Amino acid sequence: MNYDIWEKKHRPYVETLAKVNNSCVFVVEYNKRYLFASDNFSDFFGYDVSKLQSLDRQGNYLESRIHPEDLLSFSRIQKRLIQYLFSIPMEKALHYKHIYEFRILNSRQEYVRVISQHQILETDENNKPGLILGVAARSPEQSVNEGVKFHLIDF
Repeated sequence: MNYDIWEKKHRPYVETLAKVNNSCVFVVEYNKRYLFASDNFSDFFGYDVSKLQSLDRQGNYLESRIHPEDLLSFSRIQKRLIQYLFSIPMEKALHYKHIYEFRILNSRQEYVRVISQHQILETDENNKPGLILGVAARSPEQSVNEGVKFHLIDF
């Protein structure tokens, strides 16, 4: 992964988005580590931001907070999504937004519903997903009995 692209092209905009957006913003180096996690995670979920920013050393803290039933569905959906995205030209895959809604445990040990939107920002040197942008917020629908919802939007 060319980190200059992240640092010079995307990081300034992501940091601005994190400041002006009333959501949690993150950037993932696909299948490796989180490059950015906004401070809003503390405000929204009570999470220790240092845990989020060091996910590459501690495992995936965010996914460990997903409701166990939702994590199973979430993982299955992600697997099918990746299979689909790898089956189409990556230029087309860059136009998709992946929208998930699921339950996640907050610091008060209560499950809350969140909407998490993801989009590929950059491909790597093999023309595979490189950087993924995510924006997460509390869902207006707070039913704790519903499982995962997923939408794939080509814009």
